[in-house]
Amino acid sequence: NTRKAGLRLDIEEKAFGRISSGNYDFVADNARQSERVYRILNEDPEIEMPPADSHLSLNEEEKAIIIKWLEQGARW
Repeated sequence: NTRKAGLRLDIEEKAFGRISSGNYDFVADNARQSERVYRILNEDPEIEMPPADSHLSLNEEEKAIIIKWLEQGARW
């Protein structure tokens, strides 16, 4: 009930699926084409993920782990 933007990480097809903008949530082998990586690295409060109102955040190491996982093929 608290999911925003339809992001699902529990289903592989959803995690790597196309979203309403036409972009892909995550792109294996090319993290920079991933909408979620764009949002994770963005500091604009209207774009950033997780959103400021969630009171959650990712530290630099966590961001690097996500990017490395994608760049290495994002094995499920």
